[in-house]
Amino acid sequence: MMKSIFTALTLVTLSTPAASANVDIPLGSCQNFAVEASAGVTFDGRLTILHTGSVGVAPGTSIEGSYRLDTGAVERNSPLAKSCTADLQIAYNKASSAICPPSNIIVELGGTTLLPGIYCSTDTLTISASTVTLDGNNDPNAQWIFQAANSLTTATATSFILINGAQAQNVFWALGTSAYIGYSSSFVGNILASKAVTFGHDSTIIGRALALTAVSFESGSAVTLPSSSKPAPTKKFLRSRLSIRSTAVPLGACESFALEAGSAMSFNGPKTTIYSGSVGVSPGTSIQGSYQVLDGTVEVTSTRSNQCQADRNTAYNALAAAPCLSNNTRTELSGLTLGPGVYC
Repeated sequence: MMKSIFTALTLVTLSTPAASANVDIPLGSCQNFAVEASAGVTFDGRLTILHTGSVGVAPGTSIEGSYRLDTGAVERNSPLAKSCTADLQIAYNKASSAICPPSNIIVELGGTTLLPGIYCSTDTLTISASTVTLDGNNDPNAQWIFQAANSLTTATATSFILINGAQAQNVFWALGTSAYIGYSSSFVGNILASKAVTFGHDSTIIGRALALTAVSFESGSAVTLPSSSKPAPTKKFLRSRLSIRSTAVPLGACESFALEAGSAMSFNGPKTTIYSGSVGVSPGTSIQGSYQVLDGTVEVTSTRSNQCQADRNTAYNALAAAPCLSNNTRTELSGLTLGPGVYC
């Protein structure tokens, strides 16, 4: 989390939350678009993958370069793309006009931990080579609105950590001009730009890139809609999932975790990517090394990671207690074709 984006934890400064309630920012027809622009969308260099969501342009028709859609559709000046262009203007106006507390005027976001609220700059917003932590304060509906009268620029390899219920779907960037996401960066949220959005090579975003002029990708990037915005799975997929879940192995809170440990977790060497699912540790607090979570959260001794530890024990006991037929005793599994059953 496609940190869900994210590197090693850093020492940061906690911001005071804004007192205002969430602002209703209607995405309308843009809800299922991962990328949308009015003039054109360009995918330069190596293949860029839109894991979920559509790509559209209207009233223009230009979508060029090397890209692949895993779900969604290509919308060139279609009624849906035209509607999204109109709805983008409405969403941008709503986000950019939200009242920003004077105490939340900020230029540099790198190295900060931000509680829910509205943050703004009268000129530009920047994220230097560092991590931005969004702390949801245990509220799954927690919202962040970032306003810049001018542009947003991130340095190389910048990243986000979402903790305590923070969700990418609730992050909005209202930019007076453009955004440039530095190469190898991991970004989150809905970018609403009055002009353009540019992604440096090998960058990722969990969110949307919506611009009133153009969106471009330099090379080899990836876009994934936030979890609650993903298109509904097909009936075939639903049947498969239901079949799996009919087993008597209760994963409980661990259902949404890709990785969970009791004491510590280490990511050594080059960056490890967790494409979907959360990363947690409990009762320990150590998560170290180079990693990014494209679609999930980082849980350090949180309510969810505590519960997953308890549920892991329950699941293990259920598996260990499953009766194994004597003819299913195995030591070596390679080279075998195995039907459903319990093997031991």
